[in-house]
Amino acid sequence: MTIQTRPGTRKAVRQVWHLGGGSLFPVLSFFVTEDILLLLLTAATVLALLIDVARVPYTPVQRMVSGLVAVKWWEPSGISNSTYLLLGTLAAFIAVPAPMAAVSVLFLATAYPAASTVGERWVRYRLGGKSLEGSLAFLGVALVAGMILLGAGVGPGLNLLVLGALMAAATDLDHYRLALTLLFPLPRAAQ
Repeated sequence: MTIQTRPGTRKAVRQVWHLGGGSLFPVLSFFVTEDILLLLLTAATVLALLIDVARVPYTPVQRMVSGLVAVKWWEPSGISNSTYLLLGTLAAFIAVPAPMAAVSVLFLATAYPAASTVGERWVRYRLGGKSLEGSLAFLGVALVAGMILLGAGVGPGLNLLVLGALMAAATDLDHYRLALTLLFPLPRAAQ
């Protein structure tokens, strides 16, 4: 069961998946108690781990998952980025108060797709494996997301939001996907 797509569509599907999936639990944290949030987040993380364990050795499961969520080329042999994101999100919500964790995960969920799009389309200057333009887009989107939260009365304050956005953009320059998706929320949440 593979969804047929045009070139470039799989990337767009991944970015929408990343934006929606990454924003789900931070947004949910503003509407439910912390206990309910942790229960739902733990259940989703365990389910994602079980799917990853099932899809690696079983080709039919691999085809189904790959067709539905556009698994990247390196992911068929291991844990997917979505699962790493859930693990990092769970760790953030366990380690720090929910509003701080929500801000840090929203930085990742909103800014990473923007950085990816800008960095691939308008690259002129490289910093390691990343583009300067993509990193600036990451910073800008993280700042906008932080300002929206600040305007809604949620978040740690302007100084910490700006510092968190700067740290998020600096972390994005690290091209190691595990650090970006698993450990990403924690430095921001520790502010």
